[in-house]
Amino acid sequence: MRLFRANGYHGTSMADIGTALGVLGGSLYYYLDSKEELLYDVVETATRGLLTGVYEVSRAPQPAAERLRAAIHNHLRFCVERSDYAVVFLNEIPNLRDVHMRRALLQLVKHYEDVFCRIIEDGVEGGEFRKGLDVKIAVYGILGMGNWALRWFRPDGRMSIEQVAEEFANLVVAGLRP
Repeated sequence: MRLFRANGYHGTSMADIGTALGVLGGSLYYYLDSKEELLYDVVETATRGLLTGVYEVSRAPQPAAERLRAAIHNHLRFCVERSDYAVVFLNEIPNLRDVHMRRALLQLVKHYEDVFCRIIEDGVEGGEFRKGLDVKIAVYGILGMGNWALRWFRPDGRMSIEQVAEEFANLVVAGLRP
């Protein structure tokens, strides 16, 4: 995965992967049919982990604003702590030529977005968030803000990822209030 992040999917050969693992590149084909299958497995595993985390947060018996805060924290933590997965996910999905693989990943992405949508919809229905809100646009904004943190966040910077996540959560929740 670090090779996909550093060199991109097309810039990483099976020989490179084999060398990193201490085996011959060709021997990887005993376990995989293709490099594309490896990319799919990496991205699918990461996406399922991210989805599981946010799904658990979404089902907590808390007000929608608190669940949304927790979901934002979960997303930011994942993006930073598992940044290799996150970068490969964001940059390399278009390189999946297999229609079934790409469709399966995009379905997982849709489920992830839907969990955020449900949290915000709960907040609208409960009066925590303003009526008439375009929920999908709000979710795209939240995820975009979190994903972009991959580009600028530094663990040795002036704020921890938890502090950044809290700032993001404050911005979002305040912006959604009636």
